Amino acid sequence: MAKQQKQKKKVNKEARQRRGIFGSFLHWFDSHTDFHGDKPQAIFVPRKKPPAFGLSVAVTTFKLMLITILVLGFIMAGAVFGVARAFISTAPDLDVTEISDVSLSSYIYDSEGELITMYSGVQNRMWASIDEIPDNLKNAFIATEDARFYSHGGVDIKRIVGSFISNLTSSNIQGGSTITQQLIKNRMLTSERSYKRKIQEAYLALQLESKYTKDQILEAYLNDVNMGEGNYGVKSAARDYFGKSLDELTLRECAMLAGIVNAPTTYNPRRNYYVKNRPEVTNERTDLVLSRMQREGYITVDEYNAAKAEEVHIQETRTNTATGIAPDFVSYVIDDVVQAFIKQRGLENTRENRNAIENELRTGGYSIYTTLDQEMQSAVEDAVYNYDRYPKTAKSSDSVKRETNPDGSVTEIEQPQAAATIVDYHTGEVKAMVGGRKPPAGLKMLNRATSKLPVGSSIKPITVYGPALDAGMGAGTIIQNLKGAVNGWAASSSEKSYPTQGSVNGPVTMRTAIQKSLNLSAARVLMEMTAPTPTEGIENAVSYLAKMGIDTESSETTVQRTGAGIALGSSAYSTVEMASMFGTIANKGVYISPTSFTKVTDSNGNVILDGKALQQTNQVYQPSTAWMLVDMLETAVQSGTGSRAQVSGMTIAGKTGSNESKGLYFAGMSPYYSAAVWIGHDDYKSLANSTFGGAYSAPIFQRFMTTIHQEKGLQDKAIIEDSPESLGLVRATVCQVSGMKATDACTHDAGGLTPVTDWFKAGTEPTESCTYHMSLPICTESGKYATPYCPSTTGSASQVFVPSDSVLRNCDLSGLSWYHLTGASDFNYINNPDQFCPLHTMPGATLAPSATPSTDPSATPSAVIPSLPVFTNTPRPTNTPSTGTGN
Repeated sequence: MAKQQKQKKKVNKEARQRRGIFGSFLHWFDSHTDFHGDKPQAIFVPRKKPPAFGLSVAVTTFKLMLITILVLGFIMAGAVFGVARAFISTAPDLDVTEISDVSLSSYIYDSEGELITMYSGVQNRMWASIDEIPDNLKNAFIATEDARFYSHGGVDIKRIVGSFISNLTSSNIQGGSTITQQLIKNRMLTSERSYKRKIQEAYLALQLESKYTKDQILEAYLNDVNMGEGNYGVKSAARDYFGKSLDELTLRECAMLAGIVNAPTTYNPRRNYYVKNRPEVTNERTDLVLSRMQREGYITVDEYNAAKAEEVHIQETRTNTATGIAPDFVSYVIDDVVQAFIKQRGLENTRENRNAIENELRTGGYSIYTTLDQEMQSAVEDAVYNYDRYPKTAKSSDSVKRETNPDGSVTEIEQPQAAATIVDYHTGEVKAMVGGRKPPAGLKMLNRATSKLPVGSSIKPITVYGPALDAGMGAGTIIQNLKGAVNGWAASSSEKSYPTQGSVNGPVTMRTAIQKSLNLSAARVLMEMTAPTPTEGIENAVSYLAKMGIDTESSETTVQRTGAGIALGSSAYSTVEMASMFGTIANKGVYISPTSFTKVTDSNGNVILDGKALQQTNQVYQPSTAWMLVDMLETAVQSGTGSRAQVSGMTIAGKTGSNESKGLYFAGMSPYYSAAVWIGHDDYKSLANSTFGGAYSAPIFQRFMTTIHQEKGLQDKAIIEDSPESLGLVRATVCQVSGMKATDACTHDAGGLTPVTDWFKAGTEPTESCTYHMSLPICTESGKYATPYCPSTTGSASQVFVPSDSVLRNCDLSGLSWYHLTGASDFNYINNPDQFCPLHTMPGATLAPSATPSTDPSATPSAVIPSLPVFTNTPRPTNTPSTGTGN
């Protein structure tokens, strides 16, 4: 029997092979039906006659149709399988870094660690860990977007079938994508509507589920999802729409955020509340999310009802595009960080590299910890924005600058403009910055605080008097402030013979030259008194600028290697640079490069830039020089051109500046901070006549420095607390005419220019007695200089005799008859009868006709104009110096 069965199976197998697929199907069909078209059939009873012809045809046709359908089905299934296999084969490889690596906004913090603003690219994103995201928010998304998220393996077959049926029977198209599929689409695929994308999406979703946990997938999704208005991820959306952190969100706010995802533009709460005036669209969508949460068991009925009744406040202004706090400072710190990255990476400072790093900052999730002091920033903003005494422009038509925008609109900018910067010179930290009279419309706008602009006489302590003090001069050094060619001063047909702005009144001390901002004195010190030649004087000054971080060599330098450029401020510097250079003086001559940030960390909290480590420090001026500069600059504020910068109860030192009435400046320091203020026209147009930095820029300085020192409760103290003696300074009395060591004859100067006492570095004070003054007795009767024949004299007066190597020999002495270019032996009653007693002469001498005895016993000779110290014997050339800049 077994052998027969085995033989039967073999026969059946061979028969099946002969029949093939279709034959086998017919055999199966015949064996499972009661009707056989080629055999007698029996229904209840055996048939006695053959079936009707029509029925036979119908049955055969049905068989053929069924066979055809099945064949086509197999063919279609094979084709679909082949296409699907092809789509899958062309799908990108699952790269988990594509899921986890997303563009993250960077955060910018102030000096206290408070968030100032975010810096983002097209996508404003703040990463939140899964533990940071509240359950209500997670559940709202799951209930709305993927109710079976925790049970499916990446693809929800039940949802796909349901969506297919719903799409066939309803006009509302529903999607079948799970949260996992949406994440794959957002991070690895395009948004095209095609079967190819859907198949690849499902395939990759299944793979992702095998590599990531549900929490990891949900975390990545909630940080990547488009929430409208440039917000990506729930954290940035919560801050932007509600001004809240995630842990502060209410149930309704969570539901509202979850409702946005389906159509970010349609359900955008800000747009619907404030632009479209249709809040019901957002509210109805929010209620739908709440109902799904209640249906899925995430909230109770009571919670659902309470959330429906809750009122939500939507922020009207976008936080990710608003200018926010200190926009000028933020722009500056971004540039500062970019430059730091370029140096750290050894890159060329090209526009392409700067743009690439800036884009990295927008998307890299960095944290930038800045030096900004918000209290100080507010004080500077108030002083600049609300100042009501800005000067007028020379032409009324220049009071507004008009700029045409790309869209054809016109922006009007009031003129003149202003800028200010404050630096803590003990650390180099930039504490506050304002780049215009109004807040800018956004970041990366024109920032006048970092623009390089001419500074006028404010530069004199930096480039002229500081180097001169280091070279051996002192606060009491005498400078000739008389008309005359300045050695090496370049001239052109359009320039005057020498700097004329500022008083031209004879010899002055360095202190007076700074106090009164005398241009001619600054020119003479730079070109004639600091170094052996004018060129060496200029190059020496340039070297000081370089020590303080000023670009002096590149093609983009704004430093002019001319007398006017170095001594009178026609070179251009930013307010940051000026505040830093004046801070160098206050910091005992030590320069600390300005910085706007203390550190930069990556998205994992690792420090990648240390602001302190990047700073440079140089001893620029000798400590004794710095002390004398501060002391003289205090005089300039107490009783000089900077008097309007005085802060009640606080020591202030500083210097005014103006540049041909086109720019007004004040730079100065307190015991705590240094600052610079600029006022001027954006197009360098002239301001009204008689406008000086002391009248306009100094009051702005005074206003914000007063507020800052009062609000911080800072106590007054010396700017440099070291005693002058400890720094090697001594006081010396010098002749105010010659600058040499004063003699008794100097104290009797007929013009009242008595000796002065001031500071010098020990060993540099004058030791040679004055050879200019000579005391001559006064005739009691005539009141003039006595001749050898006058019977009696009353007191004496001094006359000045200019040595042959004196700088006075090259000055314009017209009208100054009391300056004698002859030797003392040639000054007598015979050669100068008008100044000597006409009553008592050599017997037989003829009295000059005009000479009559004086009846006033107190009469004295004409006033004597003092001369210069002799620092060089080099005769001056006949060329004429250029026009100087203002005070």
